[in-house]
Amino acid sequence: MCERDRHFHQVGATFRGKRITEEQHEELCNSVIRGLQLNKTVCDACCPRFDAFNLTCFPLLFPQDVLIDLCCGNGIVTSVLARHSSMTVGVDFSSRLLDVAQQSYNAVNISYRNMNLLNPDESLFKEFPPITKVSFHSAIQYFTKSEILSILLFFKSLGKGNKVKVRSLNMR
Repeated sequence: MCERDRHFHQVGATFRGKRITEEQHEELCNSVIRGLQLNKTVCDACCPRFDAFNLTCFPLLFPQDVLIDLCCGNGIVTSVLARHSSMTVGVDFSSRLLDVAQQSYNAVNISYRNMNLLNPDESLFKEFPPITKVSFHSAIQYFTKSEILSILLFFKSLGKGNKVKVRSLNMR
C-alpha cells in the first residue's frame, strides 16, 4: 500500500474497505468548497439556529477567506480547501495525524494546530487574521448539538466581529 493510500485509510476515506478514488476525493473536497446541500433539510436545520449567533452556512470559499478546518485529520482534505483561501488552519485532536498533515499536506498558506475542540485554546490562533469560515466536514456527527454550538461559538469569537460562516456535510 502506498503512502497516499495509507493516508486515505487513516481518516476513513474508504468505501467497503478500499480507499476512495482520486475523483471521489476531489468531489468530496469540491462539495465542501461549493457548500453542496445534500438535502434541503441540512441548511434549513442549521442556518436559522446558527444565524441567531451570527453564523450561517457558506456557499463558496473565496481567495480572501481565512478558513478553519475542524477535525482535519491528516490534512488530505485541508490541503485541497487551502487552494481556495488565503489562509487555512487545520485543527485536530490527534498529534499523530497532524504529523502526517505537516509532512505530506502542507503549503505556505496552511497551519495545523493540535487542540481538543471541547477544551479550546484561543492562544493557538493569535497569529492569524480574523477567520471568515469554518469547515466541519468529516467529524461533526461525533459531537452533541450543544457541543457543536459551543465549538462554533468559540470559533466565531476568532472572527473578531465578522460574520463567521459554517459548512458541514454531516449537520444533524
